[in-house]
Amino acid sequence: MVTSAILSRHDVSKPRFHSRSAPINSTNNPSSPRGTRPSPRGALIPGPLPLTRLDPLLIENAPTALTTLQPASALHDLRNLPMTRTGKLVRSVTLARTSLRLAPIATPILASLIPSLAFAQAPAASQPRPSTSPAMTNVAATTASASASAAEPPAPPAPPSPEKPESSCPASFQLNFDYTNAYFYRGIRQEDSGLILQPAAKLTLNLHDADDFKLDTFFGTWNSFHGRRTGSAEGSDFNSYWYESDIYAGLTVTSGKISLSASYTFLTSPNNAFETVQELGFSLALDDSEWLKKWSLKPYATISIETGADASDGADSDTGAYLELGIAPGFSIDIGTTPIAICFPASIGLSISNYYQDPAGNDSTFGFLQFGAKASIPLGEPGRCGAWTLNAGASALLLGNHTKDYNRGNSAELVATLGLQWNF
Repeated sequence: MVTSAILSRHDVSKPRFHSRSAPINSTNNPSSPRGTRPSPRGALIPGPLPLTRLDPLLIENAPTALTTLQPASALHDLRNLPMTRTGKLVRSVTLARTSLRLAPIATPILASLIPSLAFAQAPAASQPRPSTSPAMTNVAATTASASASAAEPPAPPAPPSPEKPESSCPASFQLNFDYTNAYFYRGIRQEDSGLILQPAAKLTLNLHDADDFKLDTFFGTWNSFHGRRTGSAEGSDFNSYWYESDIYAGLTVTSGKISLSASYTFLTSPNNAFETVQELGFSLALDDSEWLKKWSLKPYATISIETGADASDGADSDTGAYLELGIAPGFSIDIGTTPIAICFPASIGLSISNYYQDPAGNDSTFGFLQFGAKASIPLGEPGRCGAWTLNAGASALLLGNHTKDYNRGNSAELVATLGLQWNF
């Protein structure tokens, strides 16, 4: 702060400095009266050397030599003096007297230069010695006053007024691209071999955000591409590998720590492996991190009601209702400068009514139990182009009686997933 104040002060004083330098240059012109000041003619001005060190010849001839000089042309007459011992004395005395005449002009110049010299912290040996003459005393007093005012630190600037945070964009966008070794939909096997790629996209718009109440709407799609043309009896075109495409939309209301979502989903199959299934879903989530801190569970509950003519457990089954309960505890660790979020999701899928039916139409309440671990690693710092995250997870899947029959009689599976996520 002090340095910047000094620089700005120097910038202001530059025009004054140049305007006051003209009288100094005018003394080089003998015909110009500017820069001179009349003084008592013949007065002996102390020179740079003490007179006690001069021999008697110089003392005897000095007054006569000085009375021959005119004040207005002193420097001009110096060039005509013979280079004798007396001439050398007269030159020294005249230069000293001319210096005193220039003192009023040099004073403001020194006053503007002293602040820079003071902050430069020059050694004491390089500072000029004080003079006992009245003229030099005035110069020293003026210089000291200028130095004192310049050395005072400038008043600190007023603190900036707090700025209101910029309103965040009401829209957010998320892309996911996952690879998995097996695809189970709520415990019902869809594919467990070959290449399985599952891209997804979701757009969220904030409609209202005030105090503890927030209202969002969202639109999204989720897809599954299989390398084996699962369930497709048609050709080898692109759609034959496109097993599933889900389209959904909904609203989320958040009040304090509780969030309630309502959505409607169309589960379609571009390769005609199954008929379109429609669902009306409701989800309730609780953020308990404020109470349980690092032991928070983040519980949630989901209810899905099939509304179309077809059901997830088969075209000949009755439309049903599904309940899922889950938790997702976790923590974060830092490896170097990279934070890694680790969570341990667990969920259980239950049939409320006719969701897990067998071919005979009998329903089973228990559908599946799934638990595992998932790690999320940010890839670089978030920037203008969004944030990238690497997700990796593995989970164990335990199946119920009817879902086990859909899985060739196997009651347990290991599912691993690796994917990229982009948030903008």
